[in-house]
Amino acid sequence: AEVDQRIPAALKLTLLLEYLRFKLQDAFDSSSLSTWIDSAYEIAHVLSERLTNPEKVGRDILGSLRKDGAFATHAFNTGIYCYLLTRRLTLCSTDTIEFTVGGILHDVGKLGWDEDYPDQIYAPEGYLDANSSISQRSHPLNGFRRLAYHPKMTHPVLMSIYQHHERQDGRGFPVGIGGRDIELGSRICSVANRWDGLLCDRRGRQGMSRLAALRAIESEKSLFWDSEIVGCLEQVMNPPSNR
Repeated sequence: AEVDQRIPAALKLTLLLEYLRFKLQDAFDSSSLSTWIDSAYEIAHVLSERLTNPEKVGRDILGSLRKDGAFATHAFNTGIYCYLLTRRLTLCSTDTIEFTVGGILHDVGKLGWDEDYPDQIYAPEGYLDANSSISQRSHPLNGFRRLAYHPKMTHPVLMSIYQHHERQDGRGFPVGIGGRDIELGSRICSVANRWDGLLCDRRGRQGMSRLAALRAIESEKSLFWDSEIVGCLEQVMNPPSNR
């Protein structure tokens, strides 16, 4: 206990996040969908126990997370941001867990699958290079179909997978619904997904700075994002004392 007290808070946060990220990476490397899902739930529960003041750790988390754009890294980061936004919205513990898991699993429809072994998954080579292709637009439906009958799936998690590319103006995909017709967990996930996408190095593009990413999301708010959730993101990532 005495040694633990001498460790700076920022370092303890980094160690916790790296430990959880490694657990998720190990689960992904196992090529087992069930293990991946179990790990997502375990991470969500650990976060709910250990990170209880999102306003105090939001900026520190930015410096602790990797930004390499790898599949498991993006899944983990999106889940972390979903957790922070959900806590800022002061939702119940069940919603906090489910929306965090939804963030981790949101891109599951991009994974490769073995038709003969439904629990086997893998990240296709160069999957991020297909961002504007038909496969990109179909991955929410693919993920929903793959997980719809999984015994551990819940409605909020499935909706995060299915709706995270819907837009406030109704011009998203796969359905084209808008506003409050998009479920809350999905609206949270879409902002978290975009936030991490702007910060990470992806497809030869260097990630943005925190303030540049906030400006980009703010400029897109009327078309893409729930304004309340964007406000929560700014409160967590750019609290008044740091402006």
